[in-house]
Amino acid sequence: MTTIGTRAPAGVFTGAVAWQRTGVVGTELVVAGSEKVSGTAVVVGEEPYALDWRAGIEDGGRVVDLDVTCRSACWTRTLAMSRTGGDWVTHPDLDPEAVVVVDGSPIFLSWVARGLGAEPVRIPTIKIGVPSLVISATTVTYHLISESRLRVTGDGPAVTYELDRSGMVSARAGQFRRVGVNLR
Repeated sequence: MTTIGTRAPAGVFTGAVAWQRTGVVGTELVVAGSEKVSGTAVVVGEEPYALDWRAGIEDGGRVVDLDVTCRSACWTRTLAMSRTGGDWVTHPDLDPEAVVVVDGSPIFLSWVARGLGAEPVRIPTIKIGVPSLVISATTVTYHLISESRLRVTGDGPAVTYELDRSGMVSARAGQFRRVGVNLR
C-alpha cells in the first residue's frame, strides 16, 4: 500500500476535539477516554436533536462496539451494536469487516482515513443515519486524493473532506469545521 504523507495511527488522539456545524447551528464534541471514545452533538435545524454516542475502538480505528442515543423534544431513539470474534452480535446480518460511520460525525471518517493508502479503496460501510438511527449497509469508495483531502463516493454525491496532517477530518465545505482542537 502506498501512503500519502505521515498520519497518526487510526485510533490515536487524546483530549477533546470539536466541530462546529456551518450548514445549520450545531456542535459536536468528541472526547477520548481510557477505554472508549464518546461524542455529543447538538444540532438546531429543521429537526433539532441531541446525539450522544460511545464507541469502543481497536488500535486500527475499527469500531468494535457502539451505543447511540438521539433525542428531540418528542422522541428518544437508541441503538446498540457490538462485535465479538469479528461478527456483529446485535446485527449478525451486517458485514463483520465493515467500517462504521455515524452520519455527520467527522471522527468516524477520520478513523477510516487514517488507515488508507494513496489508491481509492471500496470498503463495506455501515452507515448510521441521524437523527433516525437507521442502519444501512453499503459499499463506499474512500480515496485520499492528497495528504490533506479525502474524497468519499457511494450512494450519494461525491463529497470531499479536508484533513489535517494527522489524518483527522478538519472540514467539509458548507457543513462543518473543526474548532478548539487539543490533539496530542
